[in-house]
Amino acid sequence: MASVVPNKTGSSDVAWCFETLGLQRGALPAEVRRSYLERARETHPDKGGSPAEFRRVVDAFNVLANGEASAAPIKVTSPRKANANAASGPRRFTLDEVSRLAEQLRQMNMDKCRAERAAVAERHACREERRRRSQQSALRQRTQQEADRLRQSLRSQGRSDLPPGVEPHTSSSAGVTPGRSPVLFRATLDVAGKAQCGPPRSSVAEAESDFLRVEKAKQHCDDTALRALERLRREAPRRERFCT
Repeated sequence: MASVVPNKTGSSDVAWCFETLGLQRGALPAEVRRSYLERARETHPDKGGSPAEFRRVVDAFNVLANGEASAAPIKVTSPRKANANAASGPRRFTLDEVSRLAEQLRQMNMDKCRAERAAVAERHACREERRRRSQQSALRQRTQQEADRLRQSLRSQGRSDLPPGVEPHTSSSAGVTPGRSPVLFRATLDVAGKAQCGPPRSSVAEAESDFLRVEKAKQHCDDTALRALERLRREAPRRERFCT
């Protein structure tokens, strides 16, 4: 459990400290430090603040953090009075105090920049994750639709599965809506060490016939099979021609 700032100097003595730092009585040490750094940056002379007000903020923090006995508040004087009292020798900040404060301010800026970069990276990662999930969902939906269309087409042709050497062909013609074009089939086999495909056919029987025809020509030689495949492509109806 976090402890509260001890009031070693009495509750009435440190009231001005909490007021100066804009805190409620009983604030946690972390809250005192955070408020101190913010107030110090606001009242720093380099930022246009008053040296006396800045000194008051520093002293308030020292009282609350260290429980110093001299907890009397420092009066903030106007610039005119401050100039009039300059001859009496106002207290100057030591080099160590200025260095510590500058380091604290630099650390605050660095922490702020790191937090902003982390927030940007997190938002980017969230967008990428949503995009990836959306693409995966769309791909699963398209795959399921194609599988359903294939089963329906096979069932309409009295078949439950595709024969060897025949595969479904997805049309990529311009103006054809994906998922609504008719299911086509084509022969596929290896000729001369390269996968070759026949022209798209509207029925499994036609694609199977192409496969058997090219497979028979392949028994003579690969060149004969390639010529038979090219002849099938030329003979295919114009709407079913397919270039491999």
